[in-house]
This record gives sequence, structure tokens and C-alpha cells, in this order.
Amino acid sequence: MKKTRLKILMRHLTQLFLIVMCSILTVYGQTKVISIVTNESGLAVAGVNILETGSQNDVVTDFDGDFSMTLEKDSSELTMTYLGYGTLV
Repeated sequence: MKKTRLKILMRHLTQLFLIVMCSILTVYGQTKVISIVTNESGLAVAGVNILETGSQNDVVTDFDGDFSMTLEKDSSELTMTYLGYGTLV
């Protein structure tokens, strides 16, 4: 009876350990980008759509042109689009 309880406890502890390790690796592999989008004159541009190329991860700049996003890959490219401007990669 004690061996069965010990086996069950060890199985649960092993599963918990694996879940925690996978969670840590997932969080560690992300990069956060914080920046501001400006035009040629140096003025902030609000409403610019910024998309991480190859994913569905996107954000829109706020009134001051600021944005922050967490990238899925460290070597990602960002695509920026805005009405009246060309697409910038």
C-alpha cells in the first residue's frame, strides 16, 4: 500500500517538474520589443500596424507612436503598415 502511494506521489511530482520546466523554457525564449514609430520629420505616428513576420502577433502604435510587443522568435522581422505610407520591413 505504501509503495503504491509512493509511486503515485513520484509520478505527480515528476509531472509537476516537467510542466514547470516547460513553462520556464517558454517564457525564456521570448523577446520584448519597446519602441516608437516616427515619420521622416521625427514626429510620432499613431495607428501604425506592426506585424511579426511569419506569425499572427501584431500591435498598433498608440497616440504617441509608442508600442511594445513580445516576439515569438529572437530573429523576427517586423512589418509596419500605415495608410498613406509604403510598407516597411
